[in-house]
Amino acid sequence: MRGAGIEPARLAARDFKSRASTDSATRAWSRMIPELASNLDTPSASFCRGNGRAGVVRTSVNNHQMSAQATVKCASRRHGGDPATEKVAFILIEATALEFWRQDRCVLDRFSIHCGAAEAVHVVGDNGAGKTTLLRLLAGLVWPEAGDLRFRGEAYATARPKLHRELCFIGHGHGMSGDLTAFDNLRHWAVLYTSANAAAVESALDAAGVGDCRHRVVRSLSAGQKRRVALARLCLAQSLPLWMLDEPWTHLDRDGSAWALNLIDEHVRRGGTVLFSAHADLGRHPHGYRVVPV
Repeated sequence: MRGAGIEPARLAARDFKSRASTDSATRAWSRMIPELASNLDTPSASFCRGNGRAGVVRTSVNNHQMSAQATVKCASRRHGGDPATEKVAFILIEATALEFWRQDRCVLDRFSIHCGAAEAVHVVGDNGAGKTTLLRLLAGLVWPEAGDLRFRGEAYATARPKLHRELCFIGHGHGMSGDLTAFDNLRHWAVLYTSANAAAVESALDAAGVGDCRHRVVRSLSAGQKRRVALARLCLAQSLPLWMLDEPWTHLDRDGSAWALNLIDEHVRRGGTVLFSAHADLGRHPHGYRVVPV
């Protein structure tokens, strides 16, 4: 019982440090971006960047059959053309002073990142640097030892259900059942996260270049074909504003890589947000491209 008070005291100290870092980050952003988008309570919102005008955008989330209009005020001109305001009109995800440990090794040490509308954020780093861990943290799949995570300004503790309704996450693995066909795997995902019908699933497989494999069980496919089937989800995820992709180009040939890059570019041009990790040379950069080293 001698150590009974140690753990609460340690957690209280960590919570105080996290709040302090969060408050300072909030003050920094308030100086950096004088006017953010007004409250957006809808499960999905598209947003505009840059010219000082207000943009009204029709938005929807198919898997909940909901739509709303959101007005985003891009205030760059009204505030003297601040470059930071022009670059990010709305902060979708903000992580401050994240700390994550794996056994006795600190994977992320007070790491901060933000991403906003119409951005393609490329997370780079050496093997073992923490790229996958960072994406899993931002996706709300694991919890940090310390730090603050916010989605649309709301703490992850209450915002994770909203985050997951707007998120398409494709991890390092393909995330499919080897005993089901390519079509059945994709159809199952579409039913859970979108309102796409069977015809849309067929079209997605054709666009991914694996239409001929639709009735083959996934375990019989090559690594590149599995990756294409997994990425075919992106063809059905146009209504989900946030994509997180861990090494999406793994096992893809040149044509497959170009196809995946085009999907990312098109999504960002529509106002979506993409966070991805990759070691491969992209050849060209998608719209709204930004690099974040880990």
